[in-house]
Amino acid sequence: AGRVHPAVLAAAKLIEADAVFRIGGAHALAAFAFGTASIPKVDMLAGPGGSYVVVAKRLLYGVVGVDLLPGPSEIFIIADESADPFIVASDMLAQAEHGEDSVAILATPEDELIDATREALVKLLESSPRRKLIAQALSQFGAFIRTRNLDEAVEICNQYAPEHVELLVADAFTTAMSIQHAGAVFIGANSPVVAGDYMAGPSHVLPTGGAARFLSGLSPATFTKCVHYVALSREDMEGLADAVMQFAELEGLHCHANAMRLRLTHFNAPKAMNKGGC
Repeated sequence: AGRVHPAVLAAAKLIEADAVFRIGGAHALAAFAFGTASIPKVDMLAGPGGSYVVVAKRLLYGVVGVDLLPGPSEIFIIADESADPFIVASDMLAQAEHGEDSVAILATPEDELIDATREALVKLLESSPRRKLIAQALSQFGAFIRTRNLDEAVEICNQYAPEHVELLVADAFTTAMSIQHAGAVFIGANSPVVAGDYMAGPSHVLPTGGAARFLSGLSPATFTKCVHYVALSREDMEGLADAVMQFAELEGLHCHANAMRLRLTHFNAPKAMNKGGC
């Protein structure tokens, strides 16, 4: 029958969750989207999952809201001569450890750093219990990009719009100001991505696959929405009327225009509202 891990229950208590359901997978998302006899219908589905969960979220969008469609994890490291190759390598390995389709990229203008990082990867990988999986990820989705300078590394990074960007450069804060598209930016050697995986930063659920160009990570804002209210005075309405009617006529929506026109001509005569062309 299974059980809920005590750590999950402890976290649920800390955030004052109203209920915990011991279900998972694509069928669980469908249950929450449509509701069952024992599972309430919800308005929003949020959080990461495997490929089946991501496909389920895509199919259910519109029935309910979804936060993101996160795919394989990604790290894009920008580094200069000040970077420690073992730190670079360890962070690439940590990301590749997620799965065989994980992405780990180093962009740097330093040939020596690329060579040293390659050697460090080999040494560190030897002691990893998941070395077979990591090696597969690196062989398929790992890359070293030799750039002309740091500016080019930043430009490539913004084009790629990765999930995680790690800045291992001397002036990391200045470089960070040039990163426009990323799920999260980790500034300096003391700010590893693994810290964000568990403790640091606002969220570990971040856009992947270039979606950082137009999406942000999961946050409290995911569960908020805006309702727009409109209240015009008589003077306000009259000031807008001509423009409203012109746009309506331009679109061939004559009843739209008439809805405004009647208010101008019969505002104080409600019975006359039934007359007109629409």
